[in-house]
Amino acid sequence: MIDIACVGECMIELIDAPDHAPGGGLRRGFGGDTFNTAYYAARTLGVGGRVAFVTAVGDDPYSEELRSFVAGHGVDTRLICPVPGHLPGLYAIRTDADGERSFFYWRSDSAARRLFSAFDQAALLHALSGTPYVYVSGITLAVLLPDGMGQLLAVLRALRTGGTRIVFDSNIRHRLWPSRDRLHAALTEAYGVTDIALPNFADEAGLFGDANPRAAVDRLVAAGVREVVVKHGKAEVLALAGGELLAVNAPRVMTPVDTTAAGDAFNGAYLAARRQGADLPTAVRRAQDIAAQVVMHRGAIVPVTV
Repeated sequence: MIDIACVGECMIELIDAPDHAPGGGLRRGFGGDTFNTAYYAARTLGVGGRVAFVTAVGDDPYSEELRSFVAGHGVDTRLICPVPGHLPGLYAIRTDADGERSFFYWRSDSAARRLFSAFDQAALLHALSGTPYVYVSGITLAVLLPDGMGQLLAVLRALRTGGTRIVFDSNIRHRLWPSRDRLHAALTEAYGVTDIALPNFADEAGLFGDANPRAAVDRLVAAGVREVVVKHGKAEVLALAGGELLAVNAPRVMTPVDTTAAGDAFNGAYLAARRQGADLPTAVRRAQDIAAQVVMHRGAIVPVTV
């Protein structure tokens, strides 16, 4: 029984490490928004929990290392399927003095874009049927080949009909979309099949024009989303579920080292807490605590305590 399945991509990660002497350097790892969420969900669930990562990889040594990396971090790899002849994507991270990061990507021909070469719709639906939570992001939708987004949304609709709760973080990356209109339409369609939304307010305001986090909550509830948690950087989180609306202040972080994966960590810890039966404020606070730990380390995947 899978507790949480995360659908998306995991890439080779190159971390710019200016503290390395002489002249800086790069440290190699693996990461990607939905895998990051899977990792932090697995860490929060602990022994007895099962988080699966759903993606396509190649048949090359780096893909084998990627699969081993995922398994070594407590995430089920049985739904990682090969697409021969294609490599994992690659990205590099640079951080400024305030811990804010910039990303540089090489993913246009990656295996993860070909998820529906590894699965057909029926196979993916069968594999995920009965899963309590299935998580996707706006990046998942953006990186799939043109017909892949429609296929994935069709699977999500069918899963939702069967009782699975669909979880979505818009995680907006404008460069991944051909136009602002296409991005707006895609996210609107995705929210139409979403039960739990975990967006970032700055992303939502920039695209949908929300004046404040409450406006974002109201818009998503009107779209049919049942549970909304709006992240807002260092400001309070605004959350709604079961008619309960609450604001939860973020923990104080002195000087972030690297904000990479902070939102992903929040999402994973939140979903795990809800899966364990935590109420809304407890789940939000647990997620905030994990995110606060993550920003004090470099890279997407860091040790955390719960």
